[in-house]
Amino acid sequence: MEILRLCAIGIATALLSVFLKQQKSALAILVSLSGGCLLLFCTLPYLRDLFALAGEFAGKTGLDSSYIGALLRVIGVTFLTEVAAALCRDAGETAIAASLETAGKLIILGLSTPIITSLFETVISVLP
Repeated sequence: MEILRLCAIGIATALLSVFLKQQKSALAILVSLSGGCLLLFCTLPYLRDLFALAGEFAGKTGLDSSYIGALLRVIGVTFLTEVAAALCRDAGETAIAASLETAGKLIILGLSTPIITSLFETVISVLP
């Protein structure tokens, strides 16, 4: 199972990072970053399947594909922001992590405006 391999990579990276923090903290941060990137790259095939499924869904339902694309971008920004903020916290940079999370929320708000606008237009058209 793929999740077992990913868990093994995560645990090995964490143990190596903890060991290296005692010796060379800068190297420990690089190990954590490398392990996190490796885990993300291992999940790329699943993202491809998700994009294909979203395209099929948009085609079958007649939904505007831009809405599906916006939704997928929002999900991507959410995951990337979470991972980057966690790495910043691990490096001891909590202020940067908080700023990164705020920036991610603002980007998500910006990406979701077409969906929110369409929702409001639909509600207004239904009202008498």
